[in-house]
Amino acid sequence: MKALIVYAHPEQASFNAALKNTAVETLTGLGHDVVVSDLYAMGWSPVLSAADFADRGRRAFYERHVQLEALTYLECFTAKLLFGPGGRLCPHEYHYVASDESLLRANN
Repeated sequence: MKALIVYAHPEQASFNAALKNTAVETLTGLGHDVVVSDLYAMGWSPVLSAADFADRGRRAFYERHVQLEALTYLECFTAKLLFGPGGRLCPHEYHYVASDESLLRANN
């Protein structure tokens, strides 16, 4: 079995880190392939700022973009419910592969 653990905590000595480490050790010890995606190590920031919404001056474009993303997500989610987890990544999910190779490794 392949497992992807998405870890998002800035402190490596935290309880969350201990849970992640235990999961990795346990799953690896059972012979499973484990991939950890550490969001903080990738420079991820949980805090939104005005810079994250630079296009809000073009409201019509922003609304179309958000609506399209939401529809794509719903289509992918519905397909997974109907066709099960054995399929390929949805088009919406390919967007994240460029920044995190671990998604591809865990899906193959």
